[in-house]
Amino acid sequence: MIEAKRTGPSGKPLAGRVAVITGAGRGIGRALAAELRRMGACVVRADLADEAGTSGDEELFVPTDVSSLDDVENLHRRTLERFGPPDIVVNGATVSPVGSVLETEPETWDRVQAVNLRGTFLVCRAFLPQMLERGSGTIVN
Repeated sequence: MIEAKRTGPSGKPLAGRVAVITGAGRGIGRALAAELRRMGACVVRADLADEAGTSGDEELFVPTDVSSLDDVENLHRRTLERFGPPDIVVNGATVSPVGSVLETEPETWDRVQAVNLRGTFLVCRAFLPQMLERGSGTIVN
């Protein structure tokens, strides 16, 4: 495990912090991951696909379907192994189909619920215990 340094004067406001961001393969999630890295955080990016294609000493990409308990447990395990418990968790993975009720297939609706609701629940359930144990941390849904 690469232990994130939780102390030290680096001049970066999130130096030593660990952030996990779902939906971070592209778009807003990817931009948020880049900004948190710029601010000094070690970042774990989770998504089905990774358009950026990078991992480094202070960044890790974990292929994750947040609606899958196995995938979320893998994300949790790999985060703890690499950086330790996170200080910040952002549930950014979403499915947002465009169409009326008449145009939306039930399978599409089921996927929206699986990612947007179940995924948020599973990620919170995985990472919240360490935050409660430490008495600190932030989850953004």
